[in-house]
Amino acid sequence: LYIGATIGFPSLNYYELSIYNEHSFEDTINTINGGLHSFEYQEELSVYGSGINLKVGAIYRVRDNLKIGASLHSPTLYSIEETYNTSITTNFSTKSLTENSPSNYFEYELITPWKASLSASAIFNNNIIISGDYEIVDYSSSSMYSDSYSFADENETIANLYQISNNIKLGAEMNIKPFVLRSGYSRYGSAFANKDSSKENFSYGIGINNGGYFLDVAYVLSQGTNKHLLYSEEYIEPINLVKTNHSLLFTLGFRY
Repeated sequence: LYIGATIGFPSLNYYELSIYNEHSFEDTINTINGGLHSFEYQEELSVYGSGINLKVGAIYRVRDNLKIGASLHSPTLYSIEETYNTSITTNFSTKSLTENSPSNYFEYELITPWKASLSASAIFNNNIIISGDYEIVDYSSSSMYSDSYSFADENETIANLYQISNNIKLGAEMNIKPFVLRSGYSRYGSAFANKDSSKENFSYGIGINNGGYFLDVAYVLSQGTNKHLLYSEEYIEPINLVKTNHSLLFTLGFRY
């Protein structure tokens, strides 16, 4: 039986710039709205934070070729600083006008969801490894706090909007010296209670292990669906997005 624990100190740095443009039809510029050409609205968001968490786990060797494990990841407590600004520019035939919002600064604490997992791996014929992981994540347990603002409504919305997500990861590896063949599949359940935001990943790879160095190449196909809203859902229908990402990954390492 092997038991381990880790204390983590994660950090985050997020920046988002959104630009929305509206243009007048060319044949109406000189006849209405005083020669109005276009509007441009910008939103700028900067988020910085640091946190702390705890991970504990255990691995038990049932046989020489079979291991099972379990782990528990505590919520991460983040201290976050956020800055938000907006601006709007109106372009006329003869001039442009720009108005900027005051800079909005805010500090708050964020508690992320906890996660628990079970895992198992088996070795066959001394050169084939098959592994699987099952994870459970309670997104509805997230919450926010601040000395200057009550997040009671937001925390209630989180509890109602999100749910427990179940994730599955499967992998296989075959060692044909000096090559290693790998394949994997993962499915991440929807974090939302009333809509499907699940995602699937398929991966295939090959590696070369030559003792002094190793080289790995992997292809990952990620598929998922989501809804995107430019404005409140009360006014417009959401846009249904089908996301497909293709990734090619290379890893080169040396042993000394």
